[in-house]
Amino acid sequence: MAPPVLNSMANYNEKTISKIHMCVFRKFNMSLPDNAQLHFSEWNYNNNYITCGGALGTLKVVKIGLDPVDTKQNPATASLIVNQTLEGHQSATVLIATWNENHQKLTTSDTSGLIIVWGLFNEQWVEEMINNRNKSVVVGIVWNQDGTKIAIAYADGNVIVGTLEGNRIWNKELDMQLAACEWAPDGEMLIFGTADGKVVVFDETGSHFLDIPMHCLETEDLEQALAKKENQREEIVVIKYWSPTLKSKAVMEEMEKEWEKEMAKEREPQGTAVFNNYPTQKPHREYVEPDKSSEPHQPIPPDQPVVVRLPNVKITGAKWSPNGAFIAISGTDLDKEEPRHSHIHFLSAYGHKIGFFQHFETRITGICWEGTGLRMSIAADGNLFIGHVRPEFKWGALVDAIVYVFQREELSQYTTDEKHPKTVTYFENMAFFHDHCVIVSRQDDQSPNPNQYYCQLCNSIGTSIDHNFTTIPPKFLCVNGMCAVVANKDRYCIWHFVLPKYNSVQAGIHIPGKAAEYNLEEQQRPGEYGGKRSALLSGGIFYANLSDGSITKSFPISATIDSMRLNFNFLLNSPKISFPEVPFSILLYEFDGEQLTKIYACEKKDIWDYKWDTILMNPEMPTKNALQEVLIKAKQEVTNLLNSMKLDEAIDYAERTPHSELWTMIAQYALFKQEFDSAEHAFVKLGDYAGVQLLKRLRLMTSRELRNAEVMAYQDKYEEAKQLFLQSETAAELMDYDDAAKWYGQSGDTGEQIDCLIRGNMFGELEVLARALPDDSDFMEVMGDAFTSRGMCDQAVECYLRKSLPQKALKACMELNQWQKAQFIADANHMENVDGLLGKYAIEMKGESDEKSLNALALYMRAGRHLDAAKIAFDIAKDRRDKYVPYEELKQCYVLGAILKHNVLEDALDDESGLTVEQSRILENTWRGAEAYHFMMLAQQHFFEPLAAANVKQFGICSKAMMRLEALDDFEEAEKDEMRNLSFRLFSKHPPVNPNSAKVPCTACDAMIDPFDMQCKECQTKFPVCIASGRLILDNIFWLCPRCKHRAHQHEIMKYSYCPLCHDMESFRPT
Repeated sequence: MAPPVLNSMANYNEKTISKIHMCVFRKFNMSLPDNAQLHFSEWNYNNNYITCGGALGTLKVVKIGLDPVDTKQNPATASLIVNQTLEGHQSATVLIATWNENHQKLTTSDTSGLIIVWGLFNEQWVEEMINNRNKSVVVGIVWNQDGTKIAIAYADGNVIVGTLEGNRIWNKELDMQLAACEWAPDGEMLIFGTADGKVVVFDETGSHFLDIPMHCLETEDLEQALAKKENQREEIVVIKYWSPTLKSKAVMEEMEKEWEKEMAKEREPQGTAVFNNYPTQKPHREYVEPDKSSEPHQPIPPDQPVVVRLPNVKITGAKWSPNGAFIAISGTDLDKEEPRHSHIHFLSAYGHKIGFFQHFETRITGICWEGTGLRMSIAADGNLFIGHVRPEFKWGALVDAIVYVFQREELSQYTTDEKHPKTVTYFENMAFFHDHCVIVSRQDDQSPNPNQYYCQLCNSIGTSIDHNFTTIPPKFLCVNGMCAVVANKDRYCIWHFVLPKYNSVQAGIHIPGKAAEYNLEEQQRPGEYGGKRSALLSGGIFYANLSDGSITKSFPISATIDSMRLNFNFLLNSPKISFPEVPFSILLYEFDGEQLTKIYACEKKDIWDYKWDTILMNPEMPTKNALQEVLIKAKQEVTNLLNSMKLDEAIDYAERTPHSELWTMIAQYALFKQEFDSAEHAFVKLGDYAGVQLLKRLRLMTSRELRNAEVMAYQDKYEEAKQLFLQSETAAELMDYDDAAKWYGQSGDTGEQIDCLIRGNMFGELEVLARALPDDSDFMEVMGDAFTSRGMCDQAVECYLRKSLPQKALKACMELNQWQKAQFIADANHMENVDGLLGKYAIEMKGESDEKSLNALALYMRAGRHLDAAKIAFDIAKDRRDKYVPYEELKQCYVLGAILKHNVLEDALDDESGLTVEQSRILENTWRGAEAYHFMMLAQQHFFEPLAAANVKQFGICSKAMMRLEALDDFEEAEKDEMRNLSFRLFSKHPPVNPNSAKVPCTACDAMIDPFDMQCKECQTKFPVCIASGRLILDNIFWLCPRCKHRAHQHEIMKYSYCPLCHDMESFRPT
């Protein structure tokens, strides 16, 4: 079985980003003579080695000392930590190099036909095997995915397939001129590209399998035909079949112990599943013609491959990204004999143009992605360039949250550590405004409307607030406080959503819940808001009215714009709009009435638009340093002044440019430096009354450490405040109480010893001391008071009683709600009636609100007065019943009262005195209220059964129900008349009797009774009711609850893990 997939690629794909930018940050000279050039660069994904080579037998293996995900490193200072020259190709030009990722081998070939396999030994690359067929040039060397087989293709048609050890598997002479070759991912097919533009497939034994039609050559547009030169050949430049990279054998050996524990999990492919969001299978073969076309093929359907045409571009190379989501294609200008202006085009796996990079005055001959997908190596002339690949992620910032999207394999939100993942299947796009965002996803292919897109409005925790459907693919999406605009090509949709709150200005122009789609004559670029502006491919901006979607203005602009950003302020009459223009210049325009005036044009040719990001290297567990704060000019100025300890100058600056953020910074700094006058001035400017009060407290403190601790606590830095407090002199004094108590104990000063134990919070030692003292000690009362303040009732009572202070012992029990203990003390000392005191205290606690009544109930429960507690529970239930609270809450009150009564009954059975007549009367019908609401809830569960009585002609049941309704006083006379008329119409056609149904015998007298009768008419036997289903129990086998003594059918109770009535779980047994 093959090793697990290498999972090093950053988490992004076509759906989670809008475009890709690249910039070169480092250039390394490979020490080639003038006019000599490199021909390739290849990046090892497992170990990050880069190999490059070219003229005069040059072959190097290098490694860059730069972590692509470390934002603190300066890329401009990156150096080569490995720079080894491999000698063996003499003076021939090295043309090809390929990595065996699994076994960490490097294979190279040159113009003389020499092939060398290199291996890593003691951190050095050494020569292992040589193959020299000095007859033709090697055009392709490829390893299969697991690195066990190698295929070598020569220009004259000779093909050799061998093993890792160098043994030949088969050799074949093909009757064609070859230009490229590639393995299929399963290692069972070889794909060859020929010099005349054909693609053929052979199986693993060398037999011809099929010919793949090249649709990019079969169809040709007019522009392409005019650009073609005379006698120009359509040659295959490169064939790349994407497959995931495996973890190398060396890496697997290092992970062997961990791998054994998680073998089952690790054997599953763990790479980023970038194609789960698409309705069709992923294109996984790419054929590139030298002049114009890149063709990623899809297995389904085979006759409709994706064809991308790059006008006036001569393609020189192409590489899949490590996750197979993108293709980078390098090329030069086709209309120039000696092109010195090179391009790199970034395409998605489905042929969509995602990004563009250009390199002046050099000819790119080789490109390769780095394993994370965030860097790229470029071979150009005699230099190796390293560039940053920066995806423009789809993300946004709400008021108090950051929202970003990433792809996960399985289905299953940061100024705080709280996150709110929201799973969105078939994600397409999202946009943000203030405290809400709009997320658009595609409908499932199996849904009734697969061509629709689902738009949902979400808040900062991912809760959906409103939704809408549209048929417009959301290539562009933007949102404001009232509506969202979805746009793609020549159509756009304006959706006026519904927010829980919006201001009065918006309320006057808001059209809640409406959405409409509109058409434009030409394709559009991203939409931004003034009213709504749409930029077109042909070079124009349309100004659309948000209320009805009508076009009110249009402005002509350049046709080469890439996107647009609007800087709109309702307080200004002239909003500004910016356009990054291809190739990478920027234009600023100003709206001046009916005119669009250019106010700025940047002449530099290296401008791109992206946001730096590290979150998506690990999107599910992002680090806090992924968020970086960039200060505005005013905050930076104040920060610099404060860092230079120029507090007065910072205050003067804030006075000239007042802002609450600046005064907050000054207040925090002044507090830290304990400059209380300056801090008070800043707090006054902020209107912070709490800050002024803090300064008053700080001025009264004599210890600097305590002041610092108070400041830290004010700034919510509690750990630092704790450490400062522990280091202060006051804390040091507290730390000495233990030693002081010991010394006072040895010296016999019991009073001071007790004082130290109390101040040092050492009540365990105080309890030991209390037991060692005699009963008549003068310190017993002091220790009893200390124990009472601490809530230690038993220890306090013991001290008071030993000192012959029963009144204080009784008072302590009452204060600590230990009423049973208080009753015992009162009885033993012939004191006043505790019941009267308890009743008086309970009456004081009871009030009109349920909360106060519940406090009194809890008081009686702690005192063991279960019957009084049950009375309060039933009073609460009666009060709630009049307020029409839900049945479930009413049942809870009645169940609580019944359980308390049940406890009274059990205590009475154990007590020889038994129950009084009044107590016996109260205990009757203990469970009636709980049963009533329990069976009412069961009846609601079976709501459709009685409602269907008329449909099954149970008119007797209907008649009883109608009579019951008419007898109620809750209806008005008009409603009662309507019910009478309904009864007359129904029962004039159908007599109010039930049809004959099967009767059952009475369990006592064998008389036949109706299965719904609660009592036998002959012997008056009452039948128990199942508390699980509400049906009668006529069997002798049933389940009995140990607590409430209610019954249920044996087969019904198996569905529960508790008693359905009293919810007892401790003694519950279903059998």
